[in-house]
Amino acid sequence: MLSVLHAADYEGGLAFTEFLRHVQVERKDGKLTPGKTTFYRKLGTLISRKIVQKSAATEKYILSVEYAQKRAEFYAENHAEVPR
Repeated sequence: MLSVLHAADYEGGLAFTEFLRHVQVERKDGKLTPGKTTFYRKLGTLISRKIVQKSAATEKYILSVEYAQKRAEFYAENHAEVPR
């Protein structure tokens, strides 16, 4: 889920349905996974952990400022450049 938001972050994030569609993969039986309920639950966890937030302006899901700061600190501590 985070890799999808990393890719979409510069474009302003993703609406719920777009986000779900970008995360889903097809199982061997042809069904898509994760289902909407599972996705919604996992998204709630990411929001409660302040990793993802919903933009008040666009109502799209984006990476949170807190997550971006922690990520930058991690890379600074490990002397690595933050990938973009």
